[in-house]
Amino acid sequence: MGYIFVIIFDLFSITLYISISIFFVTKISKHDKENMNSFYINFILGCILNTLEVMKSILFVIFPRLSMLVSFCSSDVACYMIGYLAHPLTFSSSLNCLCLSLSKSIALYWPVFFKNKWLFWNTRINLIITVILPMAVFSYLIGFKAKFIYNEEYEGYAYTTGQPKLTEKGNIICLIFSTIILFLQISINICNFYQIKKKVSFSMNEYRANVIIVIYCSVLTIGIILNTIIFWIKHYAFLYNHSFKYLASTFRAFSSLISSTCEPYLLLLINKRIRNDYIRYYLRKIRKKDDKKVKCVTIILSNFLLLFANMSLILYICIITFELFSLIIYISIGIYFLSKISKSKKEMMDSFYITFIVGCILNTLEMVKSIIFVAFPSLSLFLSFFDSDASKYIIAYIGYPLTFASALNCLCLTMNKSIALFWPFFFKHKWSLWNIKVNFIVSVLIPFVVFSYLIGHKDRLLYDTNIDGYVYSSETTELSRASNTIAPIFSTLILSFQIILNICNIFQIRKKPANTIIEHKATVYIVIYCVLSTLSIIIISTRFWIKYYGAFYNPSFRNLGQTFGIFSSLVSTTCEPYLLLAINKNIRQDYIRYYFKRTKRVQSIVVSIHIHTKV
Repeated sequence: MGYIFVIIFDLFSITLYISISIFFVTKISKHDKENMNSFYINFILGCILNTLEVMKSILFVIFPRLSMLVSFCSSDVACYMIGYLAHPLTFSSSLNCLCLSLSKSIALYWPVFFKNKWLFWNTRINLIITVILPMAVFSYLIGFKAKFIYNEEYEGYAYTTGQPKLTEKGNIICLIFSTIILFLQISINICNFYQIKKKVSFSMNEYRANVIIVIYCSVLTIGIILNTIIFWIKHYAFLYNHSFKYLASTFRAFSSLISSTCEPYLLLLINKRIRNDYIRYYLRKIRKKDDKKVKCVTIILSNFLLLFANMSLILYICIITFELFSLIIYISIGIYFLSKISKSKKEMMDSFYITFIVGCILNTLEMVKSIIFVAFPSLSLFLSFFDSDASKYIIAYIGYPLTFASALNCLCLTMNKSIALFWPFFFKHKWSLWNIKVNFIVSVLIPFVVFSYLIGHKDRLLYDTNIDGYVYSSETTELSRASNTIAPIFSTLILSFQIILNICNIFQIRKKPANTIIEHKATVYIVIYCVLSTLSIIIISTRFWIKYYGAFYNPSFRNLGQTFGIFSSLVSTTCEPYLLLAINKNIRQDYIRYYFKRTKRVQSIVVSIHIHTKV
């Protein structure tokens, strides 16, 4: 079911990508004064490369997994194509992000050269970096034929090299190449931010345009980070732990979804001017249609695009819907784990279930806080309630602690696994007595104690012109500065502890073999889950550092911090149930069986009652 969703989302995203590229083609000759031609050309080239990457992912990764088009995928043509093009196409997408950042860097550091000569070199350099360079790096694969085999672990078909030495060589080149690209991307983005901050000769419109594009390039770095993580996982799986192969393969399918399809959504979300011009362009095209047969379709599309123009409304509706849906899944897993606590003492999984249930409660409160105190005021709903003193006192104190409670619960999960790996005797016989108490102290008491200085203070409800809605702000500048200093330091400490514990857990798994293969797999799955849940802490930490930078150095970043806060809260609170079900096959199957049996029981009871009433 997950792969069908990926295919539908991929095709929709590519349609959107192509429509934006067509719009940019019409703008290339009209906007020389704004120096945006190079950006349009880079985006169009990225559209072509990402379309090829998505088609490759669907045809050669997802279809074989679903046992579709097996005769074509097993043919010599397909095996030779995927043998050579797999890696170059993946890296072309990452290198295109690098080209976008490089183009912006040249515009900021050498504006005269950029304005007069860069357009001549732009397409050539783009083709060299994004097409020729990856093909040259992986030229040793020319003439290589991949093997198409059935994999029992995937329950479907997959391509493989069949040669361990060639696989090892490919993994090493991929992780080195991806790490170099990531390092260059981060370095160029830092230089771009520094140059914007340093250069004061911009007009306000020019300054905003530069900041928006630099932020866009910086956010695209997430795609490169995901690709780099995949290649490091693959290398680790090949050398040390083969049980990580399935994770790398599954993670690659979903990372390809994110890295190849995120650009059009990011661009329309971040750049209001491009979004409005794009919508107006297609509205004009639709309104020119005079055919009576398409009149009804034209009205529907026009109304949809006009509604889409109010991006904030659509965005918040989608966020609220997704959070409520995630909440249902989260609570249903919590209820399922609650039923297993008394049955799983032999598996030593009770502490994991308890910590997950505590996390479910804390993340539910964080989601409710996000919907009530962030989304509703932004949509100007229930303003009389939000302007009351009670609401202002509540959000002033619980805002930060609830966010950190979610991050600290991830740390508790990792700490649980560390104790199980390093001190198994203590974990088996005594940890169950301490688990809930330690969870409560770490996840609840610590954040409320750290932000206890906010007790008795109330926030202000202000109208923000940037989001066309209301937001809460600290009562005084001193309180705001104190919170913006404590929050990034506290989040970085949590992140540091989380990374250290995860590294220790991975080394302990390698060092200490499990008693059985089943026990080893269960341990590996939970460690992988803890590693991936670190992403939510990274997002929270990034959010607070952006707010810190906006508060102390550049006020224009405050709106970015506010917007990023909404999405960081969405990701950090809703990712855990999806991660758990995606990674741990045993829990996923038992969870489905648990609710399938319950529905069957309900159906049988209803049928028996119906028969009894008839009699």
